[in-house]
Amino acid sequence: MVRGFEELGDEFRIRLTTDERTGIEVVTIVAEYTTKAANTDEFKSKLKRALRDELVVTPEVELVKEGTLERTTFKAKRIEDRRERT
Repeated sequence: MVRGFEELGDEFRIRLTTDERTGIEVVTIVAEYTTKAANTDEFKSKLKRALRDELVVTPEVELVKEGTLERTTFKAKRIEDRRERT
């Protein structure tokens, strides 16, 4: 889904965390943008809506400059599970 947006590069991560205040689990899509036009609130909202419509989950969206995320040479590890275990 993320790769379907021409404004975004090929690298992305799915970060799972727990909101310390509420205890609710949060999904954040971290994706690299390839054009400055993509690093806007309007584009982030468009991406969030598309993800929500497709996945029935509304993730947070974090866009980073192209080249920020570590490149993988073999099988990509795209999920970062940072949730606290009890």
